Amino acid sequence: MCVICTRLGAALERFYHTVGELMLPAGEPCHVDEDVLWAASGRGNLVTGHRRDALVGTSWCGQQLSGPNPDACNECAACRRIWQEAEVARQTYTLPQAREYARRWDQRHEDGLGAFDDRAGALRPGDAYTLSGCAETHHVIARADRTRTSHTDLIVYLATEDRITDVRIHRHRLVTLQRPSHARDTLLQLL
Repeated sequence: MCVICTRLGAALERFYHTVGELMLPAGEPCHVDEDVLWAASGRGNLVTGHRRDALVGTSWCGQQLSGPNPDACNECAACRRIWQEAEVARQTYTLPQAREYARRWDQRHEDGLGAFDDRAGALRPGDAYTLSGCAETHHVIARADRTRTSHTDLIVYLATEDRITDVRIHRHRLVTLQRPSHARDTLLQLL
């Protein structure tokens, strides 16, 4: 063996011994705090905050948003009214369907449920996923398809909490994805 190979082998050996001691930073939280109000883009009113519609990327009243505004002391009346109507529809129609879908999820495991690691950008409605830092299984109900953003916005059902919530996750974050096998096979046939 040459000197370079010996040094490389020693460096790799040291690396393998220290890998177990490495601590990875915790990933960003996946669940969005739904009570956080957002600021409108531009030089707008910073006292009034807007609720964010995760699937559209704007406020519920249609304004472009620049970022969270935790100092807002008032909520936009139009956003509140539209959000409340949407929340009633979520609780009345979407939540019971999501419960039934999640209840049957374990039964689907026997029929062939493909589990694989992929990036969050590959998620689509009907998938379930888990990610590091959050042991809960997230059942994807809807996904925003905005290719120019660095994050993927999802609406998911959390079975243990029995609620539907918005999730904003970095598009390249690694998730363990579960998808019924026939759906993956259909996708492969289309490619």
